[in-house]
Amino acid sequence: MSRFAPRRLRRAPGPQPTDSSERRYARAILALMLAMNSALRPSRLAAAMSFALLLGSACGDSTSEPRDAAEPEDAATPEDAMAATDAQPDGDASEPPADGAVPASVAVALFYSDLISGPSTGGENNAGAFVTVYGRGFGASRGTSTVTVGGGLVESYPAWSDTKITFQLGAAATTGDIVVEVPGLGSSNGLPFTVRPGNIYFAATSGDDDDDGSSAQPWATLTAAKRRLEPGDILYAMDGVTALTLDGIRAALCISESYGCEAQNGTASMPIAMVAYPNAEVIVGCMEEGCPSRGMRVQAEHWTIAQFTLVSSSAMYASSISVESADDTVSTYGQRVVGNRVTGGYYGITLGTNADCQILGNEVYDTPHSAIYHGGWGPSSDVEIAWNVVHDTGATAFGIKAYGHTPDDRLSGLWIHDNLIYETQRAAILVGGSDGATPWVYDARITNNVIWKSLSPTEGAIRIGNSGVDETELDLVIAHNTIVDSSASLQIDAVGTALVQNNLFVQEEGDYLGRAFGAGGITLDHNGYYGGAEVPAAETAALVGDPRFTDRAGGDFHIGDGSVAIDSGVDAGVMRDFDGLSRPRGGGYDLGAFEFLPTAP
Repeated sequence: MSRFAPRRLRRAPGPQPTDSSERRYARAILALMLAMNSALRPSRLAAAMSFALLLGSACGDSTSEPRDAAEPEDAATPEDAMAATDAQPDGDASEPPADGAVPASVAVALFYSDLISGPSTGGENNAGAFVTVYGRGFGASRGTSTVTVGGGLVESYPAWSDTKITFQLGAAATTGDIVVEVPGLGSSNGLPFTVRPGNIYFAATSGDDDDDGSSAQPWATLTAAKRRLEPGDILYAMDGVTALTLDGIRAALCISESYGCEAQNGTASMPIAMVAYPNAEVIVGCMEEGCPSRGMRVQAEHWTIAQFTLVSSSAMYASSISVESADDTVSTYGQRVVGNRVTGGYYGITLGTNADCQILGNEVYDTPHSAIYHGGWGPSSDVEIAWNVVHDTGATAFGIKAYGHTPDDRLSGLWIHDNLIYETQRAAILVGGSDGATPWVYDARITNNVIWKSLSPTEGAIRIGNSGVDETELDLVIAHNTIVDSSASLQIDAVGTALVQNNLFVQEEGDYLGRAFGAGGITLDHNGYYGGAEVPAAETAALVGDPRFTDRAGGDFHIGDGSVAIDSGVDAGVMRDFDGLSRPRGGGYDLGAFEFLPTAP
C-alpha cells in the first residue's frame, strides 16, 4: 500500500514587483494562506500564487530545513492564518491614524496557535512543548527576533518563516501572552497561552510500542499512543509516521472513549493534543482499495489535532477527519482541528454535535463532495470555521456547508470568517436547510471571507437556506466579504433577519442576488457592486463602481487608489480585515474583506 504523497506548490516565475513595506506585510496573510501546509495542483499555480505576492523575500525556515523546502520547480507549502477574535488589537496601535497610514506596530501580527496550553518542562531537552503560531511580518529568517510567553523568552526556534513560527517553550515561559518582537517593526499583539502540567510523548518510525514514549524511547504507532494519553498530555508524531490500516469505527485512527477506541477525554484545563513534530509529515488515512473509509474520527472531548496530512477513501460518506459526538443527543466540547492538510475521496472535514469547536487554518482541496461540512446530527453551539483555504471541490461539493439532517438538530453561534474559498462547483458557503424540514441554525455570522469563482449556475456564492425549510428563526450577519467572478454573489431563501452589509460583489455578468424565496427580513446596506446586472432593488445604499483590484485576473483582491470601496462603508461590527489590520484605517470603513493601504510616497 503506497503512501499518499501530497503535491507541492510551485512558485510562479518572473520578478516580484516592488511596493511599500506596509503593503508587503499586509499582503503576507495571502501568502500564508496559499503557502502554508498544503500544495496546489500545477493547473492552479498562476492564480494561486497571485494571492501569495510577498513583494520582497520568499517565506522560508531559517533554522531548519522544512520538508517542503523550495526547489527549482517547487515552493514551500501553504501556511495558515489567525485565531483570535474580531476585537483583538493588531500590534500596539490602539487607534488607527487619521490619514490611514499603517503604523509600524501593526507590521507584526499573530493570528492563532496550534496549542493554547502546555507544559514548559519535559519532552526534548526538558524544554517543554513545541508551539506553532501563525501570522504575518515575522521575517523570512529569525535574525535577532524573539518570542516571549508570559514575558519569558522561549527556549528555541525549530522553524521560522514570515508567516509561521515553531518554538519550544522552555522554563522561562509563564502563563500569559505569546508575543513576537521583530527589531525595527515592533511587537505583535498577544495570543493567550497557559503554562500547565502535563506529559510530552513521541511516536517515531524507529520506535517501539512497548517503550515509554519519551523522546529517547518513542512509541511506534499512533494507535498505541492515543490509548495511553491522559488529560494534559501532548503527543508529537515524528516524520514518516503513518496510520493507514483500520483502527476502529471505519477509521484509520479513532479517538473516542466508545467503540473500543480506548482514548480518553481531555478537560477544558487539561486538553489532549496530537501534533506533527516540527517540519514532519505525518499521514493518517489512504485512498487505495482496501483502505479504511475515514482517515481520522474524533469523538473525544478537548482534543487538538494539528499539522497532519489527513486522507480518506472514496467510500460514500467517508471523510478525511470527522469531528463529532459519540452520542447525537449530547454535544462534545472543545475539539480543535488546526493547520492540517486535508484531501480525500469524498468529504474533507465533517462535524456534528459539537460545542466550542474550532476548525482553523486547514487547507482542504480536491474533495468530490463538500470540503467542510457541519451536518447537525444533534445540538451544537459556538462553532468557528476560520482561516481555512478551500479549493477545487467536485461537481456536487460545497466549500463550507452547514446543513441539517434531523428534526432535533440545533446550531447556535456559528461563525464563518477569514476563509479563502475558490474554484467550487456549488456554493462556496451554505448555511441552513435540512433534510429534517425544520429550521436548525439560529444565529450565524459570515465575515471577511474571500470567495473567487464559485461556479454553480443556480446558486449564489453565499447561499442561505433552501426553499423547502422555513428559516424564519435564523438571525444572520453577512459583512465585509469579497466575492469575485462567481455565477451569482448571494442567494437567500428564507431568514428571520439578515443584515448584508459592506460586502463587495464583483461579477462578469448576471444577477448579483440569486433566487430569494420568501427572504423575509433581509437588509442590504452599503454593499459595492461592479460588472453584473442591475443592483438588487432591496439595496438601500448601493456603491457602484470599479473596486480597482490589485490583480483581479490573478486573484489579488486588495483595493487600489480610486476604488469605490474606499471609506464607503459603515460600522458593521467587524473590527479587523482579512489581513488582520484594524478597521477603519482612513476616513471610514472600506467595503469588502480588505482595508485600503495607501502606498508610501
